[in-house]
Amino acid sequence: MTKIQLRRRHAGLAASACALALLALAGCGGGTTAGVVNDKGTSTTLRMSCTGPCVESDTLSTGQMEAHFTVVDNGRKAQAQAGFFDGFTLGYNVELEGDTLYYVQGGVATRMGLPISPGAGIKVHDAAPFSPYVMDFPQLPAAPVAGQFELRRAGQTFTSQTSLPAPFNIVSPADGSTVSKSSNAVALQLDAALPQATWTVENSQCRDTSNVLHVQAGNGSLPAFSTDDGRSVLFHAADYMASLQFKDANGNPLALTSCVFVLQAAVTNGGTLADGFETGSSISAVQLRQLTVSAR
Repeated sequence: MTKIQLRRRHAGLAASACALALLALAGCGGGTTAGVVNDKGTSTTLRMSCTGPCVESDTLSTGQMEAHFTVVDNGRKAQAQAGFFDGFTLGYNVELEGDTLYYVQGGVATRMGLPISPGAGIKVHDAAPFSPYVMDFPQLPAAPVAGQFELRRAGQTFTSQTSLPAPFNIVSPADGSTVSKSSNAVALQLDAALPQATWTVENSQCRDTSNVLHVQAGNGSLPAFSTDDGRSVLFHAADYMASLQFKDANGNPLALTSCVFVLQAAVTNGGTLADGFETGSSISAVQLRQLTVSAR
């Protein structure tokens, strides 16, 4: 039987941190994959699921709402997302009631809704817990895309704008490649020079000499990537494996025989947030790509 030990670094409980994690891209939303919410479409009649009582937006002033807007393209799906808090809580807790939310692109306004994602333990008339409001793009953008979120309430429109960066791809190595762990530098190649890209290790699954599986979500303690031109990037796999420092029950470091890493490159733009939202609100747009690499 395979034993599994789990560990997560840098895991905060603050609500705004959870909202910003929508860019990484994340796990705060109701079932996310590489930054986007998994859904089977959206609905404006679904009810929000909250950790405590949900708060109806028409009972709050705009200044009582902390808003987080983002647009994400992961190379397989592009999606606009928005969520609201009324204070410290784990997960979005403001449900739009009497107010409507639209994403506008190219002069076309599409109403945003809660994601349809039925599953075990989820009532069919409720969205999955922590879900933001979303709008799925009908097709992947081939160029930078400007757009805006419009929250329409009480005869006013609160407009927040951002622009999705140009798409890019990781051209080598192929997804799922295996490299030698004794070779410290794994060469990664992009199809464009992107010195502004942020590289992270999103997940590490490693086995020790006893075949125990150790899992860590989030970056380790060592900067894992280097680049001279933003197009050719080195992932320092052996050094990174050593930095993970998995330990046995007695606190002794474990020798790792293999690891599977999920690597991510992201290019992020900021935006212009509508006036009036509570301090801590944010807006951004991100192109991200992920690659799985095994080191043995």
